[in-house]
Amino acid sequence: MKRNELRGLLKFDQEEFESLWSDFALNSSQSEQTIVRDFLVFLKEQELISEGDYQKIKSEQLIELPSTMNFDSSGPIPGVDLQTLLGEGAMGEVFLARDVSLHRNVALKRIKGQIDEEAQSLFIKEALITAQLEHPSIVPIYSALQSIDQDIAYTMKLIRGKELSDIIEEGKEQFNQEKKDMVLPLNERLEIFLKICDAISYAHARDVIHRDLKPENIMLGPFGEVYVMDWGIAHHLEAPLVEGDVLGTMGYMSPEQACGEAEKISSTSDQYSLGLILQELVTFRKGIPAGLPEDVFRRARRGQTAPVIHFSAKIPIRPELVAIIEKSTSTEIFDRYDSVDELAEDIRRFLREDPVSAWPDPPIAKLKRWLYRHQTLAILIMAVLIIIALVSNLYHVHIQQQQEQVRIQKELEQQEVQRQKEEQIRVQNERYKRMLLALNSEVVKQSERIDRSFLTYLSSLHALSKAGEAALRAPAHEHSVYQDSDFQNPERAPKDMMVASSYSSIEEMQLSFSHPVFKLAPLVSPDSVQYQLNQLYGLRHLFQDIIVRAKDPALLRKNIKEQRDVVFAEGSPIIWTFVATEEGVHCAFPGKGGYPRDYDPRKRPWYELAKGHMGSQCGQPYQDKMGQGLLMPCSQSLYDTDGNRIGVAGIEFSIQFVKTLLALPSFQTEAILLVDGSGKILLQSASSSSYKEQSFFPIPRVVSDIKEGKSNTIIEWSSKGEEMIMYQEIDSLGWYYVVVGLTHRLFPKK
Repeated sequence: MKRNELRGLLKFDQEEFESLWSDFALNSSQSEQTIVRDFLVFLKEQELISEGDYQKIKSEQLIELPSTMNFDSSGPIPGVDLQTLLGEGAMGEVFLARDVSLHRNVALKRIKGQIDEEAQSLFIKEALITAQLEHPSIVPIYSALQSIDQDIAYTMKLIRGKELSDIIEEGKEQFNQEKKDMVLPLNERLEIFLKICDAISYAHARDVIHRDLKPENIMLGPFGEVYVMDWGIAHHLEAPLVEGDVLGTMGYMSPEQACGEAEKISSTSDQYSLGLILQELVTFRKGIPAGLPEDVFRRARRGQTAPVIHFSAKIPIRPELVAIIEKSTSTEIFDRYDSVDELAEDIRRFLREDPVSAWPDPPIAKLKRWLYRHQTLAILIMAVLIIIALVSNLYHVHIQQQQEQVRIQKELEQQEVQRQKEEQIRVQNERYKRMLLALNSEVVKQSERIDRSFLTYLSSLHALSKAGEAALRAPAHEHSVYQDSDFQNPERAPKDMMVASSYSSIEEMQLSFSHPVFKLAPLVSPDSVQYQLNQLYGLRHLFQDIIVRAKDPALLRKNIKEQRDVVFAEGSPIIWTFVATEEGVHCAFPGKGGYPRDYDPRKRPWYELAKGHMGSQCGQPYQDKMGQGLLMPCSQSLYDTDGNRIGVAGIEFSIQFVKTLLALPSFQTEAILLVDGSGKILLQSASSSSYKEQSFFPIPRVVSDIKEGKSNTIIEWSSKGEEMIMYQEIDSLGWYYVVVGLTHRLFPKK
């Protein structure tokens, strides 16, 4: 075994290996093979490698030539002896095994745990696909085996080396340690990527797509070999896919995979994953940033990739590579390369310093290419210019540096003075807060809970308003949209229409969780607003997300059917979400029929509520015309780029839900109310009945404080005794949370 081969088998980084080797072999005059053997023993004696690793590497050194072949094994699988577990996934496990007849180490993969028909079918499919893909960068299958218990396994070439993800992580670590010279050069990383592309292109030529391409599934051998691993969910394009199934790794999925759009999944889906791998190889940053699973999944569904910026801010990314990455990871399938071969060819053009198809050369780029081809002359010219610039500007740079140091010092001193002032203010505020919380901490906590709840929902409203503005500015694609009349016709209604028990307070209501409904104001013809209908139809996924997130953010990880079943059965705090335009188009979700013929969204209370305001506004409860009883609306105006109002986005809450937010179980209260900024009572809890809604709070002092924006606690005498009134502003709404209670009940004597 040679020194370089040993280095590839050991789990040391290059710098650590070179240091140990130079110390050990410094004064040795023996052959390289002998030094390698003794060096391996030295590592084991110093406990730098385990006994198991020592035996594995030692077995690689010798060629066994017995006089006969042995076909007996000591394990449950004929022909092989299982040794150690190399790795495992959700369904399979891979062992280091010994082929007893050919005296070689192999990797053996078998199904993990309880075996059912589906797992066995997938396992057989993986083995058959991998075995028939004969390519240097696809791990060869040696044989299929069956254990004594009739379990199926297969052996394949044992790959020793590193995952591509390890190379990326090592690069990050070297950048963090300011050892950028130790990082694998960009050209070598791109050569690795080309080998991956060649393997995937070969598979695509045989109508096979991988569907789980990521750095963890790419292995690099000690001699530059590149292997595409784990074809467990690979798919032959002639076989049908199940609509809605989401398979793969969230951080490397194409949007069509993440959305489960079976008819769109093709070889371009693998290309999208390759583009994300390319971005990570080039920048050492993930194409889809890590985060909470629901956030990563949402970004994958929307095709939201990170900007192509290098992990080390000092290293720029050439625009040709940025263009290649952005083209291969385009959200629109037809904007990507026609094939992986075309993607690979653009990379090869880049390596040859030729123009790439994804980024036609601007004049400056042509100049750069000229400089690359005339490097000696360019270097000479640049050197002369640099010397002249350095000589002429050295003094000025020195003076500027001194001035900058003085400025920075003064700025630091000012920041310290400001910090001390802010700390004094903070200490004073904390003391004030403790005194205030001693009196009404429970009321404040409850008002903050209401505030947080509404902030969460209003942030969804804000996102909807921005998405609505963007949709009404963006070009529209033609969609099959459903109007109110379609929902009332079983032949034209959406196919997912079903009874939603949580919406059926008066009579059974059938809704669609996949499609919004469009209701046009009287005298508005469909042809005149067809383009706008197509623009607004693109908001359907955001409508779904808003209602599902309001119910339970964890539901976002479920598929749409599971989300629909929970919302329709249990309900959501947000009953309706919608967008209406100045042209009289009303787009509402969930989709439903039954609007009155004279229904005009521009005349609804929520439409007028947002008029004249830039932010979100929540209004007084009103009677829903769709049979959901009293609803509390919140809406926000939409504006075009010139500041003209073009519509309204809105959400509506059930009054019953809002009343649940008012409950204060730790107090024995007389009444709990929501009061607007003018002192008018909007709502009182279910247990309260002594106040009249839509009238002003009966104590003038409280109304005066509220109008002035004050929160306070006061004592008043009533016929029942000493009464404490606590009122706290809800910042997000400009309303007040008011609690009224008799002192002897609020604080009973023991």
